[in-house]
Amino acid sequence: MVSGARLRHLVTKSPLKYPINWIQHRGLQPSDVFVAAYPKSGSTWLRFLIYQLIRGEPGSFERVNDELPDVGYHAKAPGLLPEGARIIKTHEPYRFSYRRALYMVRDPRDIVISEYHYQIWANIITDRMPFDKFFASFLSGKVNRYGAWDQHVASWLKARDDGRAEVHVIRFEDMKRNAVEVLGSVAAFLNIPASSSLLDAIIEANSVQNMRKMEDQARQGVFKNKSTQTNFVRKGKSGGWRGVLSAHHLAKLESRFGPIMERLGYALESKTSVL
Repeated sequence: MVSGARLRHLVTKSPLKYPINWIQHRGLQPSDVFVAAYPKSGSTWLRFLIYQLIRGEPGSFERVNDELPDVGYHAKAPGLLPEGARIIKTHEPYRFSYRRALYMVRDPRDIVISEYHYQIWANIITDRMPFDKFFASFLSGKVNRYGAWDQHVASWLKARDDGRAEVHVIRFEDMKRNAVEVLGSVAAFLNIPASSSLLDAIIEANSVQNMRKMEDQARQGVFKNKSTQTNFVRKGKSGGWRGVLSAHHLAKLESRFGPIMERLGYALESKTSVL
């Protein structure tokens, strides 16, 4: 029997995704600000940080999903920012209706591992799926409906460079390395005053350990029926790919995504092209 999560996943990868996508994007406003990212790039963590930055208290998965919702669930989203602007999450490549966005990027070598474990957690795939098969689908942009990682990133960078949208790019790795500085830049982009002490407190409240506690509290709500064998909030670290991906994996991935990776400042381990 196909799980509900897998059925939704299959539908959104079918031709039905086009009318569904159109419906999901109705009712957007020019003032909306988007938290955008390819899946498993850290946008959930960023939304929790932004929630506390605005509300002055830690969020929960239910409150963050309600107040900083996914595109398609934004009709009742409150205007959290000055002048009533809403904050909406999207995993979509750039669209013309996205005027202003925080775009979070992450090393694709870590994303492929995180996405694999996420899809097991969400019951989209089983843990019997070989990682090599999933890896090949990731490179070809077929593990989800958002396409290949490099094309997704390129769409947002081009929109920024062409002046079609105001896009503030954030690297997940920089957030891990210097969260106060990066979150401060987010606050400035959103026109929210924030002291260093406030930023420190927000980052501490939304550590990996505390996020996991919030996930445990959500298991009777938004995470009901999800796998308990793994977590939505995993290690939250950068560079974990070093102990997982083989030299062959690295050569294939870097051959496919290398130009965009280098543009974002990710050093390549392999310069060998694999045909």
